[in-house]
Amino acid sequence: MIFIDNKKVLGIGQVTEKGVEFKELFYSCDIAIKKRWFEQARVNGPWIAFVIFDQNTPDKLLLIEPFNHEPITCYAIKRITESALKLERYFQSIQQLKTARSYSKSFSKYNHRQKRDDMKKQ
Repeated sequence: MIFIDNKKVLGIGQVTEKGVEFKELFYSCDIAIKKRWFEQARVNGPWIAFVIFDQNTPDKLLLIEPFNHEPITCYAIKRITESALKLERYFQSIQQLKTARSYSKSFSKYNHRQKRDDMKKQ
């Protein structure tokens, strides 16, 4: 980290699938979402990003946009509470049930066709 003045620091963060990581916190911004940086980081792996951090306002930072070097304001992502985590698990369970149901329907159709074909052979 390089101190710009007594409050601001130039640092190195990482763009990850969870957000822009800096000092063990995660940040997000509209541009990163629109340009799907977090999805790209999940697929291709994280990459380094320069940030300007004001120690008086830890809930936001300036990300130096990697392609045109413009500063982008990013805001801290709130940590997931226990109830939010339970809600996330609930939605994951629903998705798993939907997937299982879809497979079940596909198998049922296949099984029905197989029985019909067997009857035609007789």
